[in-house]
Amino acid sequence: MSDVLREAVAFERISVIAKLGSLETCNACDMQVVLEMITEIADEAREKLLKSGTVPNNQDH
Repeated sequence: MSDVLREAVAFERISVIAKLGSLETCNACDMQVVLEMITEIADEAREKLLKSGTVPNNQDH
């Protein structure tokens, strides 16, 4: 799978998880799980980009 496709899949996963977390039926515990999952996916994507040299290593964001 290409890097661009992997990144697109990661962003789609984040989007779906965020949508599920915004449902009225989610409680505080569910929201915490959602945020942890989003953070994990984003961190993995960031690491892959940094390893590939696509993005400068800037932690200001």
